[in-house]
Amino acid sequence: MRLLALLLALLPIPARAVTVTRLYTFQSGTKIQSDQINSELNNIVSAINGNLDGASNISNLSIATGNIASFSVTISKMGQLGQQITNSPPVASNNTVTLALVPNLSANITVDHRPVWVGLQPSGAGPGRVSYTHGGGGATSNSAIITFQRDLATMNQSVIGARSITNSTNSEFLSLPCSAFWFMDVPAAGPHNYTAAFQAATADNGVVTVENCKLVVFEL
Repeated sequence: MRLLALLLALLPIPARAVTVTRLYTFQSGTKIQSDQINSELNNIVSAINGNLDGASNISNLSIATGNIASFSVTISKMGQLGQQITNSPPVASNNTVTLALVPNLSANITVDHRPVWVGLQPSGAGPGRVSYTHGGGGATSNSAIITFQRDLATMNQSVIGARSITNSTNSEFLSLPCSAFWFMDVPAAGPHNYTAAFQAATADNGVVTVENCKLVVFEL
């Protein structure tokens, strides 16, 4: 019984916001009753069960990296990472100044408070590229625009310019890899729709083309 009293007195209590008050102080040579031991243990159990939580009982910077065992924190505990890779149109073109969605380049994703990478990558069906052909409208600077949208709101735009040295009617052609077009987004948590769209920026009979490109949306 004396040994039990000693163990009870030395029992470590985890750091917590709740306060545990001793019910008895046992002196050397004192006979300890079983109901006293039960009361002390119940007092500790009551303090631990339901009263310890991470918000109020773990102080700032109290858990260092070295205190966390390898593989003890898993992705499932952090929330599943969202990612989508779309199909690609073999060839999609737009020769107007009206913004139009690129066929197939639309992805739905549900995110959880993390940044999102949005961009294009080759489909693997053939060389992937985004190109613009200056239609020879007589201007020295003509361009097209690639637009990324979140929930149909413009988030990012890139310009493709095909510049003629002189005011000629000769066509000018510029081609860029799919990977030239991407951006980082920081959306609110929840479901979102990402799309890629394109248009000619100047009315010069130019054509912007997306060929063998997929839309990738990846939560980091």
